Amino acid sequence: MVGDSLKGLLAAAIGSTLGGETVGVACALAAVIGHVFPIWHGFRGGRGVATAIGAAVWLTPVYGLVLAIGWGVTVAITKTASIASLVAMILYVPAFALGGHRGTRLLLAGATALVVIARHAGNIRRIVMGRERRVDPA
Repeated sequence: MVGDSLKGLLAAAIGSTLGGETVGVACALAAVIGHVFPIWHGFRGGRGVATAIGAAVWLTPVYGLVLAIGWGVTVAITKTASIASLVAMILYVPAFALGGHRGTRLLLAGATALVVIARHAGNIRRIVMGRERRVDPA
């Protein structure tokens, strides 16, 4: 999880340092897409949540940390990582807006959140049916 978060953070950091904030948010989206659909694993990757949150920590530090901490608190309360992930992605664009991002940057952040939410389609079905896996406290 830490490595996935650093992937998003570094992509956003390099992009925003070399090309500005909009490029940083675009690089965050690219990192999430690369994580979710990696070529070297037959386009079957992870969910992209940690990568997206890692990028948010760089691009809107206070609200990115709120997303990360909120994810952990939601897992602790619900015992369900996918619920925490969906809540974080629903709050992703508002976090960027509160962090001062506007226009294209918000659209790119929205695209990032949509990619992650779409990747959770199976989890959403299981949540609705009451069959979603819970986090093992051990």
